[in-house]
Amino acid sequence: MTTSNQTRGESSLNLILIGMMGSGKTTCGYLLAQRMGRKFVDMDELICLREGRLISDIFATDGEEYFRKVESELIQELSQRSNLVISTGGGAILRPENVAALRSHGVVFWLNRPADHIFDNEDLGDRPLAQNGKAAFLKTFAMREEKYRRAAHIVIQDFTSIQVTVDTILDQWAQYLHNLRNVSAPEGRITKGGMMVELRNSTKKLCVIGDPVEHSKSPIIQNTMISAMGLDYIYMAQFVARGKAGQWLEAAKMAGYAGFNATMPHKVDLVPLMDYLDEDARMYKAVNTVSIRNGLAYGHNTDGRGFLQSILDEGIDPKGRTVVILGAGGAAKSVALKLAQQKAKLVYVCNRTLSKAAALSSMAPLGSIVPSPINNQALARILPRCDLLINCTSLGMTGVADQWEDLSFLDYLPADCPVCDLIYSPSETLFLEQARLRGHQTLNGLNMLIWQAVFALEHFTDTHIDGHAMKAILDPVLNPRPEN
Repeated sequence: MTTSNQTRGESSLNLILIGMMGSGKTTCGYLLAQRMGRKFVDMDELICLREGRLISDIFATDGEEYFRKVESELIQELSQRSNLVISTGGGAILRPENVAALRSHGVVFWLNRPADHIFDNEDLGDRPLAQNGKAAFLKTFAMREEKYRRAAHIVIQDFTSIQVTVDTILDQWAQYLHNLRNVSAPEGRITKGGMMVELRNSTKKLCVIGDPVEHSKSPIIQNTMISAMGLDYIYMAQFVARGKAGQWLEAAKMAGYAGFNATMPHKVDLVPLMDYLDEDARMYKAVNTVSIRNGLAYGHNTDGRGFLQSILDEGIDPKGRTVVILGAGGAAKSVALKLAQQKAKLVYVCNRTLSKAAALSSMAPLGSIVPSPINNQALARILPRCDLLINCTSLGMTGVADQWEDLSFLDYLPADCPVCDLIYSPSETLFLEQARLRGHQTLNGLNMLIWQAVFALEHFTDTHIDGHAMKAILDPVLNPRPEN
C-alpha cells in the first residue's frame, strides 16, 4: 500500500477524479488530499461558490449550457495549477476541451462505479440528473461511459469500501509515476507529457501523405492532441509517391481510413478527386485535408486559416494592412489569398519568376494581389509601405542548402512592421534573426502548423477543439526544455 511519504512531492501532476455523480469522487478526493498533503478542489462546490447559488438553481435559471461554460472556464484555470486533487462534476468530460485541459497536467482516474448501484444506494439530493428517475440516470451513464473511458488514464473499479478505493488509487498513482520515469519513449510516443497511443479494434486510422514525408511533425502533433482529448484515433505518416494520390485515395477508402492530410506534391492532384470541396480548397485549388465519410471524399484546406489564426494570436489583424509576401509557391498562394479575403489593403507577391507571381494574383479579385519581382530595386519601392512581411520561400529551412545572400532589404521596413517566416525548423531562421536584431516583432511558422492541424482534426472527428488549449499542451512536446 502506498503511503503519503511515498507519494508526496513525487510529481506536480494533478490527481483528477471523474465519474458519475454519487461515484464517491468527493469523499475519495478529501481522503486522497489528506494522504498526499495536497489541496482538494471539488469542482461543483467551487462553481457554487463562484456563482453564489446551488447547481440546481443555476440549471433552473440559466440552463445547462451556462453551467457548462462556467465549468469549462474553471477547468482551464485549474489546469494551469499543480499539486491538486480535483473532483470534477459528472458531465465535465462532455466537452473535449475540458478533457484536453485536465489531461494536460494531470492523471485522470475514472471511478467506474455501477450506475444502478449509485442510484439505488446513494442520496443524490436535488441534483438535476437525479430528478428524472432511474431509467434516465442509467441512460445518461450509457451515453457518457465511452467518454469517461477515453478521458481516463486509469480506471478504478474496486469499491469494497472508501478506504480500499483510496488505497487502490494511490497504488495506481505510484505505478503511473514510476512508468513515466522509467519507460523509454520510442519515436512518436511521449511519456513526460502523458501521451499514449492505444490501439483497439475500433480505433480509426488517420495519416499524412507526402513524397517525402519522413520529416513530418504531423504525427506527433496529431497523436498528442488525440491522446489529450481521449479520442479513439491513431495518426501515422505514409509515403505516397508523386502522381499516386488517386491510387492512395482508393486504398484509404478500402482500408477504412477516416481521413488524411496531404503535403507536397499531392495537394493540387487531389482537387479533381474529391466528391466535395470546401470554400478554401476551391479558392486555393489545393487540398491538404481529406475526410472520408461513407465512401465519399471531402476536401478541405486548412493552411490559410491556420496562418490567419497564428497571426491573430500575436495581435496582428491583416485588415487594412499592406502585406508583402516573398515567394509564390503553394504556401504563398494560401497565405496571399486568405489575406486578400480578410480585406488586407494590398498584397504584394514578390518572386524571381514574375509569371508565377502573376498567376497567383490572377486567382484573386482584380487589384487585391499585385505581382512584383524580388530584386532590391522593387523591394526598396514596396517595403517602406509594408505593414506585414512574410517569407514563404524555403530559404534558410533545415535541410535546404540555399540561404539568403543579402538581407539588407530589411532596412527598408517601417520600425513597427511585423516579420513572419513560415519556416519552423530552425525556430529562428537567419531571416527572422536579422529582423529581430533590427527591432521587429517576429514569428515563425510553428503556430500556423499547429492551427492547421487543429482545424484538420476538427474535420476528421466532427469535434470542436480548443486550439489555444492544444497549443499549451503541444508547446512542451514541440519545444522540449532541457532537464536540470
